[in-house]
Amino acid sequence: MTAVSVCIIGKNEEAHLERLFKSIDKAFEGYPHEVLFVDTGSSDNTKEVAAKYADRVIDFKWVNDFSAARNFAMDNAANDAIFFIDCDEEISYINIEEFGNVLSDEDIIGMVHVRNCYVLLGAEDAYIEKRPRICNRTKHKFEGSIGEKIVRRKENTPLVYLDVDMTVSHYGFLNIEEGSLKRVERNLPLLLKAVDDDELVKDTALYFMLGQHYALLGENKDAAAYMKKGMEECEDDDETTKLLLALGFGYTLLHMNNSDAIELVALSDKYKDSGDFICLMGIVYLRNGMVDKAMDAFAKAKTIENVIVEGANTFIPSFNMACIHELYGEMDEAMELYAECGEYEPAIERMAQLEQDY
Repeated sequence: MTAVSVCIIGKNEEAHLERLFKSIDKAFEGYPHEVLFVDTGSSDNTKEVAAKYADRVIDFKWVNDFSAARNFAMDNAANDAIFFIDCDEEISYINIEEFGNVLSDEDIIGMVHVRNCYVLLGAEDAYIEKRPRICNRTKHKFEGSIGEKIVRRKENTPLVYLDVDMTVSHYGFLNIEEGSLKRVERNLPLLLKAVDDDELVKDTALYFMLGQHYALLGENKDAAAYMKKGMEECEDDDETTKLLLALGFGYTLLHMNNSDAIELVALSDKYKDSGDFICLMGIVYLRNGMVDKAMDAFAKAKTIENVIVEGANTFIPSFNMACIHELYGEMDEAMELYAECGEYEPAIERMAQLEQDY
């Protein structure tokens, strides 16, 4: 088995560390590994908590550059095979045999499923994206002050990506607590500098991150503006993140003004096969009183197998269709659709209220 160094960089993250380290211990039990924590200047008890779990805790002077911190961690790791995870995350699932197979090939960059938890229209939800988290320090390094990317150390050598049967849950977008606020305040200037740098290729992920940060602060006007700018100016070919950017833009418009969101109709043809976008359009139509169009969109979304946003082809359209049936006094149909929503909390609450009332 190829030993791995689990590398973490963090500052003032004591609130998240117990969850993170316990998930690491469980995931890698019996597998050769070390846990290295790189502290970038904590003023709380982060280093003390990390020392309870990590094999080593070392210091790095923060220089407004995430790649510099990640490369420092790799340089100081005990093993060449590296897995990175952030403080506000946990390992939810890992196929350790497959994970080990990926580590055995030095050229591979392992793509991990990241489940980003957030609040969507008042209820907790999540979207899934694949992120590069596994590499070998003899072949790879990080570049970019924020939204950093794994690149080859030797120029003009092709990158080799492989999906890994592993899921990491990320909780940083759920709320804007004190620690999250400091993280947003730290990241915003870096993101703004990156998207305004004319020498850099316009990167969809940077605009998406920037929009997310403004949305966390409740500054939806700025969030929507940067997401829209990213949709218009991005030059990369990351179609998944482009879809996430369009979805983020749409839901941000809904938070601001339902009528503004109707401009998403212009993107309907481009994303006509996306269950995520079709579900979003159903909500847009519903919020603008276009009930028939909403029902058609929700019904279509339920027929599409693969989505990014959890529930975009199941409980989200079912819940909204139930609301429409309830609006027209069709309680049996409404209850049946609410029941289809499973553990979706708004549906459970609505069913309980209807059972009480009727």
